[in-house]
Amino acid sequence: HRACRIASQPIRSLTNPVTVQRFCQASQSTDLKNLQHEPNIAASRYRRYTTEASKKTSETSRANPPKSDRNASNASNEGATGYVRPLKPKGGKDMYNRAMVLLVATIGGLLIYFYFEKDASERRKEAAKNATVTYGKPKIGGPFRLLNQDGKYVTDQDFATKYKLIYFGFTHCPDICPEEMDKMASVMDGMARSKGKDFASKVVPIFITCDPKRDNVDQIRSYIAEFHPSFVGLTGKFNEIKAVAKAYRVYFSAPPETENSEDGDDYLVDHSIFVYFMEPDGSFIDVFGKNKRPEEILKAVVDKIEKDDKNIAEASAS
Repeated sequence: HRACRIASQPIRSLTNPVTVQRFCQASQSTDLKNLQHEPNIAASRYRRYTTEASKKTSETSRANPPKSDRNASNASNEGATGYVRPLKPKGGKDMYNRAMVLLVATIGGLLIYFYFEKDASERRKEAAKNATVTYGKPKIGGPFRLLNQDGKYVTDQDFATKYKLIYFGFTHCPDICPEEMDKMASVMDGMARSKGKDFASKVVPIFITCDPKRDNVDQIRSYIAEFHPSFVGLTGKFNEIKAVAKAYRVYFSAPPETENSEDGDDYLVDHSIFVYFMEPDGSFIDVFGKNKRPEEILKAVVDKIEKDDKNIAEASAS
């Protein structure tokens, strides 16, 4: 052992001491004198020993490579053959599909939103157009004394137990007045069908002429008979009609004097186009313009009467 250590001294500075020790142990059967006096031979044998040891270690590593090194080995083999495996994008296709689904959902949601928003906006505009906004209770209506279709004088007190639908017009009206009279007749028929005749009898439709010059009792009677049997027609002197129209805030043009008119009795009367809904005591409830449909008027009238009946019943019960 001493001779082996002496022989390995020339190469101690270039090798690992542990390896040198193993070399000395493997060379015990050699000629220690030669190794001692021939350091070159010792160095040569040492190099041969280390080469053989590294070969054995390399063969053992290739036969049983560690798992962590197998992928690196495969990569080196692919590089040696000139083939490079393409990198697979991690989740690329899934990310694209998710992005497309999100885009389609966003566009669809926006389209649905704008469609319903447009529809809601149109409904709001229509509701605002048809809405009747009132502040307080307008002073519309008042007492009157006029001739009915039977030639008898009646007053507002003769209708004190009934709700009233009142329309001002004239029998020679070519289109507007017949349309409004038909609308009132449809309301009365609809009320009788949906709520019964007794319920409909709580309402009286009244036609008041704006043209007393031509609309006498006989003319009024034949005119209202064309629309509904429950109609009441009223006429009178010009000043009487004018006073009632003023109480209801109704405008109408005065008829021309016959002796000063080239057309005689052939003329038209301009007037307001409203149907007034009045309480049994003569106070104002609502007014319906030309744009109101019969079913809208019917609903307003029925709702009001039913609400009043409910309040009366509750007051009686208490």
